[in-house]
Amino acid sequence: MLTSNGYTNAWYTGSLDLAGGVIDDIWHNYIMACLENTGFCKDADSSFRKYVINKSLIGVVTGYVTYEMGAAVWKAAQGQTEDTKAAYAWDEAAAFYVGNVEPVIGDGYTGSVPGNLYSPYEFNWKRDFDFPDGTSTHTEAIPILNYGLLNIRGGDYNATNLAAAQMAMYKIIAINAIRSAIKYSNRAYNGGDFQPKYLAEGWAYWKTGSGYIATVNKAVVQQVDALLALNLTNTTFASDADCQIKQLVESIYADLGITCAMVGMWKDATANSCLAAACDDTGNSGTLISGSQAWVDMCKPVEMAGSPSTCGLGALAGAFALASARWIS
Repeated sequence: MLTSNGYTNAWYTGSLDLAGGVIDDIWHNYIMACLENTGFCKDADSSFRKYVINKSLIGVVTGYVTYEMGAAVWKAAQGQTEDTKAAYAWDEAAAFYVGNVEPVIGDGYTGSVPGNLYSPYEFNWKRDFDFPDGTSTHTEAIPILNYGLLNIRGGDYNATNLAAAQMAMYKIIAINAIRSAIKYSNRAYNGGDFQPKYLAEGWAYWKTGSGYIATVNKAVVQQVDALLALNLTNTTFASDADCQIKQLVESIYADLGITCAMVGMWKDATANSCLAAACDDTGNSGTLISGSQAWVDMCKPVEMAGSPSTCGLGALAGAFALASARWIS
């Protein structure tokens, strides 16, 4: 995450701080322990090990997305606004965010989750499905990424607008980390029938955004971390972990610039439970920019007016990474 120029970004800085300054403790050591059947993963249930590995890799890719976004912002600030420099880095962020696999069903943007993209974009799409009354983050992300691209190229460079696009993507990452912590803490406790694999899933998906969230409120993140620690068992996992997590994360929505309405309510929340209780953030003025649907020339929609479509080359979903197709053609 560091370049020879000393570049860093908020996601990495927060994640490294949470890991006590040990970079391998962000993802590497967890993945390797479960691959090698050592440490906390030794003789653990196979589904637990599988979930730690697979879901952590979504976090690894998410981290790379934030790296390339930040690199793009840094390069543009240095005057490197050519398409082969800052815009190239922004395109890479978009490409890694969306993925490069053609969806097996649908158009990769609307309708049901394809299930074969295996990317941060698809992970966020799944959480959109889980929280249907919240912001549809996967569809919002595409015009936001396009907005960043429009504001990083040559004479159109606008540092303020570019920073707004990067911040909007951080908000999307945070929203879905929060949604995951709420959902999977409930799934893990499972009414008293503890499910380790869902603890692993909640832990990993929360970590996809907790590094950034920690730059806003580290104390809250550490409290959620403790409630989703991988060494918890059926006797130590809190029966009200989901309620505690919901209360903790809602307390920092305003600081994150997000709202109750953006996060939404989990569709499977039990009636009259804490997860079904109304989230109150009266006075919270958080917003998410809408981005731009003025698609860049090499990636204009060809099927639906006002909606991104595939851009050839097997079509990365929804205007697929905006202009990234030109770098792999």
